[in-house]
Order: sequence, then C-alpha cells, then structure tokens
Amino acid sequence: MIPFDSVAFIAEAKQTLTTTSLKDDLEKFEKLNHLQVSNNKGNIYADTRVFQWEKLNRPLKFLFYYESDAKEETIWEILEGQYKDAWDVCVILGYNAVYLNSTLPIVRGLWKDAKFIRAYGCSLLKAMFFTCTSIAADFVDSWPIFWNLFRSADQ
Repeated sequence: MIPFDSVAFIAEAKQTLTTTSLKDDLEKFEKLNHLQVSNNKGNIYADTRVFQWEKLNRPLKFLFYYESDAKEETIWEILEGQYKDAWDVCVILGYNAVYLNSTLPIVRGLWKDAKFIRAYGCSLLKAMFFTCTSIAADFVDSWPIFWNLFRSADQ
C-alpha cells in the first residue's frame, strides 16, 4: 500500500486509445479527485528561479497512448466533457501530440484563459517538461537539461 499523497504522478498507459478506453481511464482518474491530500508536505524545494507559479498539491494524472483508433475531435470532446477535471496530461504518441489541461498551474500561468492546450511535435519531451514543472518535489535544476533537449529536437 502506498499513500496517495506520497506519489508524484499516476499514469494510465495503453497501446491503443479507443473512446471506451479513454472514458474508462478518465472514470478511474475521476475517483482520485475525491481522495484527501495532506497539506503537510514539509519544506519542498522546487526551482522557482525559472517557474514562478505554484505546483500541484496532489499527484499529477497522466494518460499515455501509443496510437489511436478514435478521431482527434472525438478525443478532444471527451477530454473537455464530463471528465474535464479528471486528467492533467495526455500523450498520444501516434499523433505526436500532448494535451495539457488547465488543471496544471503552468497552463494557468502561461495561457491565462485557456481550458486546454494541444501541442504537437516532441510530445514525450513536452510531456516530461510539463510534468516536471507541475509536481512538487525535490529536483535538481532540470531547466538546462530541458533547454538543451528542446534545442536539439528542433534540428
């Protein structure tokens, strides 16, 4: 047994995204919204030199799919619909896309009025970056690593 608030993120991974599997995964994540999270996390350091917004005080909810049998518009409608607060990051590798929910402090900080963000290209790298900038944990200053990865990915 692992305490819920000792986890940095929770991931659901599948080979193929279908509308049924996406809804099932979001139902699981929706149940997590009802769990209590301790506010007593101690003196947690996060790199505030680059990122000035708050961090999540709960585990990040991450969806990963290798490919998709569903239309992108249908996926977006499901993510925006009933379970809009059940997920944080969704990667569909076959689309080379990462979807970010406004439940992430970085999305609220950079895109003030956006409900959701779709980003294409370097989906795994972007997903790692947004995950690391959203969870409260003890990190080595990882910004230079991400900066170098983003620069080399553009070449």
